[in-house]
Amino acid sequence: MKKIKTVLAFGGIYFIWGTTFLAIAYGLRGFPPFILSSIRFLAAGLLLMAYQLLRGERPFSIIDWLKNAVSGILILSFGTGLLAWGEQYISSTEGCIIQAAAPFIFIAADRPQWKTHFSNKKIIAGLVIGFIGLVLFLSGGLLASGAVSHAKLIGSAMVIVSLFFWVGGSLFTKKQPAAYSIATNTAQQLICAGIFSLLLATGNGEFKSFKAFRVPDQAWYGLGYLILFGSLMAYFSYQYLLSVERPVIVSTHTYINPLVAVFAGWLLAGEKITALQVAGLIITLAGVFITNMDKYKSKKKSPKSVVVNIKGRKHSLRLITSETNR
Repeated sequence: MKKIKTVLAFGGIYFIWGTTFLAIAYGLRGFPPFILSSIRFLAAGLLLMAYQLLRGERPFSIIDWLKNAVSGILILSFGTGLLAWGEQYISSTEGCIIQAAAPFIFIAADRPQWKTHFSNKKIIAGLVIGFIGLVLFLSGGLLASGAVSHAKLIGSAMVIVSLFFWVGGSLFTKKQPAAYSIATNTAQQLICAGIFSLLLATGNGEFKSFKAFRVPDQAWYGLGYLILFGSLMAYFSYQYLLSVERPVIVSTHTYINPLVAVFAGWLLAGEKITALQVAGLIITLAGVFITNMDKYKSKKKSPKSVVVNIKGRKHSLRLITSETNR
């Protein structure tokens, strides 16, 4: 049963996270970006919070709400919200592949680990290779029409900016964790992000021309998919995998999501990808793999021995230990 759950969970983060970029593209056919994000986050957050309240959790600490508000606004309102804004001008495939650069930004933003990271030749080589791949991919998209597309340039830049907010929020969450369960923290982040996204939508003037009755069915389907699958199911799949697998194995979704996004975009939305973009994708993923290569090596601990005294005689016993990196 455990193996079946694990396989299904991996299928969740591989497939769902890879297809949410296309779901955003569908949602944008009827919703402005921050209105789409606010409805998505609020609906998912309220559903999850209702479930946690029914389970008896009482999340009333103002301090923890503030911590989760900062995390939610950075990761979701600006991170995912700006991604949706950028997808107005680039394809879902391009958005997902640009997001594959997140591991590089994590390394650059984690200042306390700079000495360790930048003294590792593999990490440096991976960063250089990944950067070259990303430049090739962006060049392939910008020059696809034979000339530099300013709209694509703006969209691509906004997705890159969204990565910095997402990484910054993730690092804040790690250093300033709230005291509640993971599910409740996530619910609070979603609710706060939904409210803040409403403010962004208002400031961006999105409500002036938005009419709910004009939203096509495809956009509603995209929104529903983002709420139920992107913000709920995939998250729980991810958390389950972290409890039974090493994080480095779970992180393999970094390599699978772009491939799923490329296939889904081609199959369902007729999105195209150039040969230069394919080359850039392969090189970028190679850079991510090289950067994380040392993490994939299993750590073996040498057996320890202890001397015990049994009936006046000394015996050396070897202790077998196991360690799980979580």
